[in-house]
Amino acid sequence: MNGFLVGVISIIALVSVAKITPAEPSKQPSSLQNSNSESVARKSPYEVGTITGVVSGPYGSILFIELSDKTKLRFHHPSNSLARGEQVLIYQQNGEHFLIEASEPPR
Repeated sequence: MNGFLVGVISIIALVSVAKITPAEPSKQPSSLQNSNSESVARKSPYEVGTITGVVSGPYGSILFIELSDKTKLRFHHPSNSLARGEQVLIYQQNGEHFLIEASEPPR
């Protein structure tokens, strides 16, 4: 009986085996592949913004900042020393923006 079952299982296994061919990876042109890897390598979470407006008060300033992609941001800064037109460094993480640097070196 065991020999019969082994024979039946062997026949079923031989009949039900299908040829499996692995999918071939698609090849990108080398110029496209290089440009994609360069753009990923160049993407930085840091961006330079320009102060477009300042509202000063006794507790510091509210800075209105515009990024190069026209995103408009607003930050509180404890000093009143920043002026319109100055550039600041912005850090973006998980959809939030942080003011990293808000000063110009002395000239």
